[in-house]
Amino acid sequence: MPEAGTEARIAVADGSPDDLGSLYRWLRNEDALRGCLRFVLAPFGTEEMGTAQDAIAVAMGSGGAFTILATALPVWLRQRRGSQIKLEVTVPAWGLRLVIEADKAEDADRLLRQVLNAHPQGR
Repeated sequence: MPEAGTEARIAVADGSPDDLGSLYRWLRNEDALRGCLRFVLAPFGTEEMGTAQDAIAVAMGSGGAFTILATALPVWLRQRRGSQIKLEVTVPAWGLRLVIEADKAEDADRLLRQVLNAHPQGR
């Protein structure tokens, strides 16, 4: 079982502003992720610098959440084939950062499954 407080964050690194909302609605349809999703809004202000992004946070404490993501993200990306969407998936507690492109959804599936094998606490 993952440690309490572990979460994955998914941001749209390249794509339209509506893509994050579309992905959120897609993930919300996964029974195992209900109640585990929330939006994380990037800080906004004149003092902010850098590339802060809005993201979807997925609580990993529910066991199996990363397995669901490993299946759902490539399917969502395949539906956008030909687009320039890139997702950035991070799990800070695991030191993980992946960038996944819509045109390489099959690679995304393989990469996410490799992450699961390397981090069995994500199952």
